[in-house]
Amino acid sequence: MSKSITQKLKYRESVIKFSEKYGVYKAAIKFGEHPKTIYRWKSRYYGSLKSLEPKSRNPHHHPNEHTEDLLFVPKKKALVWINIVFIFYRELNFMGGILWKILF
Repeated sequence: MSKSITQKLKYRESVIKFSEKYGVYKAAIKFGEHPKTIYRWKSRYYGSLKSLEPKSRNPHHHPNEHTEDLLFVPKKKALVWINIVFIFYRELNFMGGILWKILF
């Protein structure tokens, strides 16, 4: 069973307090954390557990995000466009073959 969020935060706080007393590298060896992680926790810690909460990983925006009108295309309309493109491509290949035979 996984630890609750407050247990994780208290663990991080204990790692920080140990590292302040004995050093980051001894804390890294004792707790099995990377020194860079401990330095990151120390830079965020300002005395409360709330400061050690993990930050959100969700993106703020996406440059290639779809617009609302593209997200709600009815299935029938999408299938019609797919069929039109397929027929055009098939006819283009057929006519390209005929033109190739005529020219050469």
